Amino acid sequence: MRDTNDDVPRPPAASPAAQRADATAADDLDPRPVRFVQQRGDACVYWTVVEVDARAVPGAHGARCLVFSREDCIRRVWDYPADWRSFDGAALSALSWHR
Repeated sequence: MRDTNDDVPRPPAASPAAQRADATAADDLDPRPVRFVQQRGDACVYWTVVEVDARAVPGAHGARCLVFSREDCIRRVWDYPADWRSFDGAALSALSWHR
């Protein structure tokens, strides 16, 4: 008896490197948010930034991204340095404008 799934097209298998990247994309994420304050004139704006697994995000530019959030705004940054956690508030604020 012939399997009826033989005629169903299958997606190409991911390369071993892509499989490793997918398997480890979330393994070394640090879920702890980083908080910083941005001075805007006389006001303070309070931000939170966290690195997230973005593999399920439609239109993702990579396996992970930084999500910057405040009361009235959310930004995603796809291109960022590995040592972003060591940045001060001014550097994080500038980084939040990157794509």
